[in-house]
Amino acid sequence: MVTRQAIYDEVVRVLRQELLFSGDVEQGTSIRALGLDSLQFMQLFVYLEEAFSFEFTEDSLLTRMRDASLGQLVECVDRSLQAAR
Repeated sequence: MVTRQAIYDEVVRVLRQELLFSGDVEQGTSIRALGLDSLQFMQLFVYLEEAFSFEFTEDSLLTRMRDASLGQLVECVDRSLQAAR
């Protein structure tokens, strides 16, 4: 079972190592505040899908996630992983 902390750690790793984001991040940080361009935004989701071997099931989810916090993204990944079991 993957913990929410492990999911959050992977989100931060992807931001730093894959997307080369160097700013401060906390669970309350909004995804929009990260200043990711459209490609980086999509890559964030693809990297998370690959890291945890699942797929986000809702297309509209991506639109809603742009205004979400990193903590909300972690919750979304956690729910998606639980639903995939």
